[in-house]
Amino acid sequence: MKKLLLLAAGLGASLLAHGQTSPTWTQVWSDEFNGPVLDQTKWSYETGTGVNGDFGTGQLDRATARPENVAIEAGIAGADGGALRISTRRETYLDRNYTSGRLNTKDKAAWGPGHRIVARVWPQGVRTQGQGFAFWLLGNEAPAGVASLTWPQVGEVDIMEYVGSLAAYNLGTVHYAYQYNNNQYADWNHGSHGAYYSFAEQQLPDAPEWLQVDLGALYNVSRVILNWENNGTSYVVETSTDGTTWQPAYRTSTGKNGVSDLTFAAVSARFVRVTGTLRVNQYGYSLYELQVFADGSYVNLALNKLATSSSVERAALGPALAVDGDAKTRWASAYRNPPYQCCAPASTTDSAIGANGWHTYGLDWYTDRMEFFVDNNVYHIHYFNDGAVSGAVDGQNEEAEVLLNGKKVLKSEYSNMYPEWHPFEHKLYAILSAGVGGSNNTYGGPIAAGATFPADVYVDWVRVYANQVVTATAAPALAPSTAAFPNPVAATCQLTNVAENTPVKVLDVTGRLALQTKVSGGAVDLSALRAGVYVLVVQGPGGTQRVKVSKQ
Repeated sequence: MKKLLLLAAGLGASLLAHGQTSPTWTQVWSDEFNGPVLDQTKWSYETGTGVNGDFGTGQLDRATARPENVAIEAGIAGADGGALRISTRRETYLDRNYTSGRLNTKDKAAWGPGHRIVARVWPQGVRTQGQGFAFWLLGNEAPAGVASLTWPQVGEVDIMEYVGSLAAYNLGTVHYAYQYNNNQYADWNHGSHGAYYSFAEQQLPDAPEWLQVDLGALYNVSRVILNWENNGTSYVVETSTDGTTWQPAYRTSTGKNGVSDLTFAAVSARFVRVTGTLRVNQYGYSLYELQVFADGSYVNLALNKLATSSSVERAALGPALAVDGDAKTRWASAYRNPPYQCCAPASTTDSAIGANGWHTYGLDWYTDRMEFFVDNNVYHIHYFNDGAVSGAVDGQNEEAEVLLNGKKVLKSEYSNMYPEWHPFEHKLYAILSAGVGGSNNTYGGPIAAGATFPADVYVDWVRVYANQVVTATAAPALAPSTAAFPNPVAATCQLTNVAENTPVKVLDVTGRLALQTKVSGGAVDLSALRAGVYVLVVQGPGGTQRVKVSKQ
């Protein structure tokens, strides 16, 4: 979802927390949708076609306040009481052939860190490519002196993004701009971190990927060399005499990308398989070379033999390229993200389809992270502090797949490189919206010809909770924000709120150290640097801050 908007304050059950803490959550706001009509002290209708005439997403629908599109209904199976219905319809209305409904709490309620925000939803009619529904948050606040911020710098959180072309999954995502500096933002939607939740597996989609080679005959295999390009951390090497029954020969969860030379007790095998068991990012597994050796031999038995794989990223990265003897070619599996499905409607009986029942979609928002969950299963933890995933403060947005309580969870981070504006330290308001996809793949692609309308979505309730425990550990006091001027700078750059002799590292755009110096006379001398963009890493007693400067 992408939008441009802004909002103000929030408003009283106790639940268990997810992940790292167990605070007591106290309900502070809710709408149970018991009607008989929409409570407009809590919600506002958003009508029309939004930004650029398509909500900024390429949608084909026009949102209305008509009861055909938005209404409170009684007697909906499985609802606690009444339920909100939001419907998309195929009909000619004004200038559009589709209508929809959109509600938001703008100027009526907004929330920030220290809140749980959750809704119980049944997306009953969302079954085909181009149909979708979202429960999401958008930024309410802007820096002093700035009338408003546009998307994505205002910040967006998609708690529930459900589309008919990915009917077995929910997507939880954060969107934000890379920097906010001098009332400008750069790098359109730089930070878009999301994770899919599998209704069937109740975690991240778990699809181990494998590459196997048929050696053509039985050998006493005792050595395998793997040349990883990506995701070579957790995997198992297996052997088989018949390609059906497999035995593990080597297993690791601490592997490294690059060359791994593995030895093990000799085992009779015709088939050798490498299975990735835990990814470190959203990309697929990727191997430049799989080499297999018999005991005491230096002959690569896998060279140009028949290789097969569980999947490929694309045809040009097929399994044969991992056994061709060329270290510049590679096999790559499909990305973790499930592929869009077109164009038949999703099953109406499969429990793995989100449209076939009620689910709760929620967010636990702390000062250092957001935890996304469906039906109390955490599947994505997004940290606000750089280094939370890799352990290194390196100015990079990074992610890794981890096990949490035995289930796969995506840990991601956004790099707070700039002190000027961090959207997730501020309040966001809630939105419930349905729509019809046109361009830009907003709802998984253009609406499929066989889509059925009306597509009804029911919301049983939306509830917001607050707690006083907002971080796993007490956050250190932050130093006053550091600013640099003039910026751009020709030679000497003045720094505010920095003590004399404070160490300063200067990084180039690749993150490499370009200069190491100290503050002298309230400034740093950058005259030795070439023209370009740099990040000043200021290491003071109150913590580390980063300031972007342009060197002329």
